[in-house]
Amino acid sequence: MRRIIQPVTVENALLGHPDILDVAVAGVPDERWGQIVKAYVVSRNETLTSADLDHWVRTSSTLDSYMRPRQYQFVQEIPRNPSGKILRRLLYDLDAQVPRRM
Repeated sequence: MRRIIQPVTVENALLGHPDILDVAVAGVPDERWGQIVKAYVVSRNETLTSADLDHWVRTSSTLDSYMRPRQYQFVQEIPRNPSGKILRRLLYDLDAQVPRRM
């Protein structure tokens, strides 16, 4: 069964983490599932890892399991237009950049 995930729901949950300054979520292609949830994260803590975030989401957030990001990419900033709206189409360009850390 295909489930619809609203990016803003996942983003709001992730913003509850004390080390996340900004976040954007998008669906990215996956061979097994067709698409998975990926979070692009701006962190205030250079030591924060994907494993840390995944553990936090599993234990502290209100997200259902199917909404949990399966990938995290740490970025310097989230692309936004002048009014602050996330430019989701530009998130895929971030995939071509070298991540700060895993």
